Amino acid sequence: MAAELRSFYYPKQRAFYTSSAKRRATSKTRRAGATSGGCRELIARAIEYPGFRATYVTSTKKEARERAWQNDTKSGLLDILRQYGLTIDHPSTEVQLIGGVRAGMGYCGAATI
Repeated sequence: MAAELRSFYYPKQRAFYTSSAKRRATSKTRRAGATSGGCRELIARAIEYPGFRATYVTSTKKEARERAWQNDTKSGLLDILRQYGLTIDHPSTEVQLIGGVRAGMGYCGAATI
């Protein structure tokens, strides 16, 4: 599943997200695919590395929700989980199974993968 998520990358994205460098920086234009690639990479790493944790940081909660949670290009975390995951019945929250990992979407808009 991680490989399928990463098949979306174009060559420069692949080089950036799969680099072994501890710290990376990029110079890019708006709408270059950094957030959509990043969301896919976060989910792919959660599948590959048990206990993996990551944080998406932006200026405001509203901005984070509009870019990385659900967005118009259907490339946010929730969009990807719904596209590739299998919905699991749960009484109080939405839960997706993806690559053998359960992802639960909490009330505050946070994902636990």
